[in-house]
Amino acid sequence: MKTEAAIQVLEPRFPLIPFGEISFDTRAEYLVKGLLPKEGLAVAWGPPKCGKSFWVFDVAMHVALGWEYRGRRVKAGPVVYIAAEGQSGFKRRVEAFRQKHLAEDHDAPPFHLLPTRLDLIHDYEDLVQSIRVQLAGTLPALVVLDTLNRTFSGSESSDEDMGAYIKAADNIKTAFSCAVVVVHHCGVEGSRPRGHTSLTGAADAQIAIKRDHQQNIVATVEWMKDAEGEGDEFASTLETVDL
Repeated sequence: MKTEAAIQVLEPRFPLIPFGEISFDTRAEYLVKGLLPKEGLAVAWGPPKCGKSFWVFDVAMHVALGWEYRGRRVKAGPVVYIAAEGQSGFKRRVEAFRQKHLAEDHDAPPFHLLPTRLDLIHDYEDLVQSIRVQLAGTLPALVVLDTLNRTFSGSESSDEDMGAYIKAADNIKTAFSCAVVVVHHCGVEGSRPRGHTSLTGAADAQIAIKRDHQQNIVATVEWMKDAEGEGDEFASTLETVDL
């Protein structure tokens, strides 16, 4: 006796989207308009002592507080800042910001400091889990890795090693749908970020930081994918605060 066999329809592994069904997300795709993407990898680079960590910290605090940055709109959200070098000095920097910019009764901003060295390639899974547990289900909008050298094991000039670091940073980005900013040094010639060019190729935004002849900290947006802002400059000065 013949029976009718059921035909199993398998879902395609790589589904195609017809032209008429292609749509895009109309929500803003920036964390800081024209400066940092909402979700992506950004590199802030420059020579030693140029003020790059000061500048990135200031931007991070504007994100945590939801303040406009130099007239640019900001999407507020929690920040995780990994200060892998100069930890004691960084804590003083936080206190200086508090005294200079926040009233005594101001609510504590959602800024979270991790003052330790780590090996991102091998530690990123534990890092993601630690952030999830301690933020109690709240997702960070920004994770800062300051600096690449102090969160990296291997050779910065190696395609394989740098590729593994980029993959780890991308996994943090994907886990939290956030922006990841890598603070990095320049090469000997000072014309680009140090190490293998795969980092530059993977970046959604790249910001060069240097001192001008008046010792101002000047941040220049070298590029930001799919957004305006290329060539924009932000000049800052450092101010001493007595603690």
